[in-house]
Amino acid sequence: MSYSPRRRLEDGVVASLAQVCQIYGLPPTVGRLYALLFVSPVPLSLAELAEGTGAAKSTTSVALRRLERYRLVHRLPRGSDRKDYYVPVTDVFEIIQDWMRLFVQPELGVGEQMVSGMARDLDAAGERGEYDDDGLSTMRERVAQMRRALALGTALVGSLARAESDDLLAVLGVTPQPNRDEENEP
Repeated sequence: MSYSPRRRLEDGVVASLAQVCQIYGLPPTVGRLYALLFVSPVPLSLAELAEGTGAAKSTTSVALRRLERYRLVHRLPRGSDRKDYYVPVTDVFEIIQDWMRLFVQPELGVGEQMVSGMARDLDAAGERGEYDDDGLSTMRERVAQMRRALALGTALVGSLARAESDDLLAVLGVTPQPNRDEENEP
């Protein structure tokens, strides 16, 4: 029995995103749910998503809350059938910008606090003679390297978080490939 092209597309996206989630230490169910929403042209309910992944409704609900927290899906207002329906965020640039703002910028802030504390404690340790001159020099260079890396990371993340996708593509010299519909327009 051969699959239809649509079924191959859906199964391929589901399998790939489940694998990506595993790479990042997330349950594969998270990737499967996002993939099912991504390949569906219509919003899907919790029950439809549970059935599509073969997971229990409770497992599906927990995974959907995680996807909402990561801003990868949106829950639509309840309709007359009183069910929650979900749609994916499909703008990859929007996803990247949200991740930069929600996760990477705070992580860089923690890094900056850590480096400031390291520098303060290193100065105090140096004053007390807890490092010899070579050790103190080595540690100061490490702190300086971390400061440079954090400054670069902060600048890059800030630029990504504020940039418009077309502007960023132009700066990077990337030309988007037209989709088939655009190629066939008169």
